[in-house]
Amino acid sequence: MTEKKLISFLELAITTANIMESTADWETKYEILLGDDDCVAIQVRSLGIDLDYCDPDSSYQEDCLAFHAAVRDKAEELAKAFGLTK
Repeated sequence: MTEKKLISFLELAITTANIMESTADWETKYEILLGDDDCVAIQVRSLGIDLDYCDPDSSYQEDCLAFHAAVRDKAEELAKAFGLTK
């Protein structure tokens, strides 16, 4: 992975966390993270990063929580691999 892709992904991870912490309703969060043609999930995939998570397909909230956990876990994994954390 290039440094540019790493930075882009970490920026998307921060964006995901900010969306999850926002006061937007779950449907809006879902649309931004997973639902539209320029959603965060598509941007992550365009970087060639595969997230390992189970999409529960049960509610907007559960889908958002699962996606957020996968993004967070991958960001932590990559930060460690690139020596950005202890």
